[in-house]
Amino acid sequence: MRMPDLTALLTATAVFTSALAFAAKADEVHVLNWKGYGADEPWAVEAFEKATGNKVVNDFFNSEQEMLTKIRTNPGLYDVVMI
Repeated sequence: MRMPDLTALLTATAVFTSALAFAAKADEVHVLNWKGYGADEPWAVEAFEKATGNKVVNDFFNSEQEMLTKIRTNPGLYDVVMI
């Protein structure tokens, strides 16, 4: 396995494992993430949804400023934020 693939796998595992605690009673898990960072890979989303029964709702940003704006204008919306 190439290093970028391993990094993406480990990142996705960490994100979705930590999201389990927040998703215990939720129907949806809202993730704010860089596009292509690993947690948005279809296989990772499908595995998480199958394991938990919760739907993953991804929202993406292209810059730190955009990320901060989304967090500030939607307080409490995101369960997981990848920075």
